[in-house]
Amino acid sequence: VQRFSLTDSLGESTKYLTLGDRIRMTVSHLEKLTGDTSGTLPKKSDLVLYVADYPMEQIRPLAIARSSEDSSLSVLTFELIRTEETMKDWKMFYTMPRDYTHMVKFSVGMKDGSAVAENEGHEIEVVFIRKGIYRFALAGLLFIIISLFILARRSSIIKDNCLLPTQQKPFSLAKTQLAWWTGIIISCYIFIWAVTGARVPITESTLALLSIGITTSVGAKVIDVSQEKKHRPQASPSSGFIIDILSDDNGVSIHRFQMVVWNLVMGVGFVISMAINYAMPEFDNTLLALMGVSNGAYLGLKIPENPKHSGMGEGKQQPPAPVVAPPPPVEAPPPPPPAPQTPPPPPADG
Repeated sequence: VQRFSLTDSLGESTKYLTLGDRIRMTVSHLEKLTGDTSGTLPKKSDLVLYVADYPMEQIRPLAIARSSEDSSLSVLTFELIRTEETMKDWKMFYTMPRDYTHMVKFSVGMKDGSAVAENEGHEIEVVFIRKGIYRFALAGLLFIIISLFILARRSSIIKDNCLLPTQQKPFSLAKTQLAWWTGIIISCYIFIWAVTGARVPITESTLALLSIGITTSVGAKVIDVSQEKKHRPQASPSSGFIIDILSDDNGVSIHRFQMVVWNLVMGVGFVISMAINYAMPEFDNTLLALMGVSNGAYLGLKIPENPKHSGMGEGKQQPPAPVVAPPPPVEAPPPPPPAPQTPPPPPADG
């Protein structure tokens, strides 16, 4: 490799590379990589980009051409892209020690690694994490979290539908789960895009987790609508966020508890995986199936939660009906005093 030229995504020259930029390298006697003595240039499909001596198997040259200055020189153009196909190739560079930039050696070679063009010590600065935007993105995430918290407290976005005032409505477990995964997925995607400059693909696991949350929320709504004639526990004033989402008619219930725990575990794992790899996580299918079973158990056991008679707030036993004392007996009014007797008139004289 004789020399390099770098251009950004807009075609302007740059002194360092980020994802989306292009690198143009000039290589002497490129045909020797294939062992072709006829002077024919290799096919683009036979060559891959080498970054730090690591073959980027899915990054092929965009163009190969002879140099106009010297027929023994060939010019190759590569684009540093991070797509679903190239995600595996870039993973190792995002799990390296957390420097924002790295000095990296670039080269070109056969995709099977049988021959690689020598790089005479040329290293290029590559910005894997944009420092200024990284801090701005962290501040933005903090703002989103605080905003969601305030919205959840002051609105009905994660509360059950009932006739109570907004501040008294109990919190809904199904809506909370949907808001949990929506917030995590959107925040992680925007963070990765802002920090790396690459719009990473949405993985199947991400889609599955959001689908589970939506399906559970819809199922819970259907159950509640079908039992509108019953006095549902959700129609009673809130007992606090934790009590509301963990409790049914009889107090804290195991099917709600296990659902909350699994969502916490998966959510924390999702964020940690994103922070390590700067990519949307991919979970094992068995783990996703376990999440589905957990949510299915919640929906199945939610059906008998609502009592047939009078209901009460979640996590509270029904208070006994107040005993109404019988009214005191009404006493008959005392009889009126006897009328004074008028003495008879004296007898008349003869």
